[in-house]
Amino acid sequence: MARAAPRLRIVTAAPRRVLALDLRPRKAGFVVLEGNVLLDWGVRAYGKSASDLETTVKQRIEALLDLHTPGFVVVQRRRVNNPAVARTLGAIIRIVKTEATNHASDLTILRAGDVRQFFAEHDCHNKHEIASRLASWFEELAWKLPPKRKPWQSEDHNMTIFDAAAGAIAFVCDSSSDQEVGYCPTGCLRGLSSGA
Repeated sequence: MARAAPRLRIVTAAPRRVLALDLRPRKAGFVVLEGNVLLDWGVRAYGKSASDLETTVKQRIEALLDLHTPGFVVVQRRRVNNPAVARTLGAIIRIVKTEATNHASDLTILRAGDVRQFFAEHDCHNKHEIASRLASWFEELAWKLPPKRKPWQSEDHNMTIFDAAAGAIAFVCDSSSDQEVGYCPTGCLRGLSSGA
């Protein structure tokens, strides 16, 4: 049974641009949304060198902020078991926070559980189902949709784009948020079935 689209938030002002990031130790996936329009998406690599990490991350994030001038930067906090990876991600989040502040963008850090809960309400219970739903909502992402992976396979490079998009949609459609980001893209795509 198909679920109803998320409730819309009515906002009279023009929608504000949202830059959503999926931060990983060596790369970041990103999407840029304005209302229900997907403006840009991709993956930016930082490289493997720990000594250049801060400079490289700063350059990559600063370039995205300069290009898109978002009102909001959304980052999904992920749970990691490896202490070294946790330290690296913490350092990257601090850099993003500093750069967002320098560019007058509001930073929101989402819990991964909140994003999963949002998509569970739309009958998406794993990463591939979420990515498939996002590809149906945003046709321009369909060609980036990775095939469903087997348990022994590594995650596809492009999945980070879909993780960033999931965070953006969960943020924009969060009815408890008091931010005026516009309207919920999933609700605005009324012509699309909520079933993939």
